[in-house]
Amino acid sequence: MGSISAVDLQKQIAQGLVDAMPEPWERIVVNLETETTEEGRVLNYLFFYISRSADGDFRETSVRVLPDGVRDDFLALNDALFESSGDRWGICDLIMDCSTGRYDFQFKYEPPKRLNCVFDESSMGRFDNYLDTYRAERAAEKGA
Repeated sequence: MGSISAVDLQKQIAQGLVDAMPEPWERIVVNLETETTEEGRVLNYLFFYISRSADGDFRETSVRVLPDGVRDDFLALNDALFESSGDRWGICDLIMDCSTGRYDFQFKYEPPKRLNCVFDESSMGRFDNYLDTYRAERAAEKGA
């Protein structure tokens, strides 16, 4: 029996996140960094979702722990892409939108930033005001 494909791993990650949501959601965002060291694999991630509050406005909820299996699936995805390309990604962004049913994985083949104590715009800052960014995206969609 062969190993699971990168595409199937991406589907598995997306389904694992959807299954773990405690309430209806609009968008799920995961930014995961990984690095292989002499001691083993190291992970750092930001995981949050956007939902609607009782008054109909958007709200952001941070999640501290990736769902069971999803963490391992991310590591397996890192391995699968390494096997096919010979390069390991250090940073993965996953954005899932409920309204379209789409999910998008973006990989950066560079050293992970937060794991190397770099806390800049790309590693942290772009998530600081993510809710405002999402609100602006939704407003632009309505105006289009």
